[in-house]
Amino acid sequence: MSYRFTGVYLGRTVFAAALAFSTAFASGNRAVIGRAIAASGAAIDGTSIHFQDIIFSGNVLTTANDARALVRFSGATQAEVLENSSVEFAAGSSGLPHARIITGAILTRADHKGVLVETSQYQIEPKGQQRTTFLVERLPGKATYVATLRGGIFIIDRATGRRFSLGEGHYALAAAGGPGPQQQEQNKQAPGVPAGQAPPPVTPPPPPAKPAPPPKPARTAWHIGSLSPAASVALLAAAAGGAVGIGVAVSGGGGKAASPSSP
Repeated sequence: MSYRFTGVYLGRTVFAAALAFSTAFASGNRAVIGRAIAASGAAIDGTSIHFQDIIFSGNVLTTANDARALVRFSGATQAEVLENSSVEFAAGSSGLPHARIITGAILTRADHKGVLVETSQYQIEPKGQQRTTFLVERLPGKATYVATLRGGIFIIDRATGRRFSLGEGHYALAAAGGPGPQQQEQNKQAPGVPAGQAPPPVTPPPPPAKPAPPPKPARTAWHIGSLSPAASVALLAAAAGGAVGIGVAVSGGGGKAASPSSP
């Protein structure tokens, strides 16, 4: 009886090792990020997702209209890629999985360690190890919308390093402002000397002008507000696998214009 049990155990061990080897070979030794535990109308690098498909570092997950995909990382940490979105996943040096939004939106939820979300301009990360549920959406024109239902997060400007803290139950909407007006040099031409008149005395040329200082990075105007009850319910439903596509339309609540500041 013991020989039979040992044989079954060794057989399962060999099968698991072979599966791990084939997975590593197929992925090119890329790090495993998580698994797709729910998907509809979604694809990984152009290939349709199946239940429990592995997400490797560098994979791009895309969703079609009225589609979504749920990715589970270690523990209870997960991220939902909402409809009409494209997100690249990677293994981060900080120990948190990274999700870079190319288009669309992502909703993350974690009980301990969260997900670090990036756009072309901003980095959004949880405040330490805590329960978090937050949404990040990349809007047209490089605007960014962030809403947090549970826990606090940091929003960091990747160009300037400036950051500010967004508390639970609030949202932030940011659009990069354009550069300030730049002065243009005007070249003045000296009038011609009429015929028969002596030319004016020669004056020494003026000292060379100092080079203009480099332009300062454009400050970003943030609109900060409180989530309305309807928005909170919608975020809870999405986190539970219900409605998707939260966005600015359900933000509600009052707000004010603000600029990033240290927490």
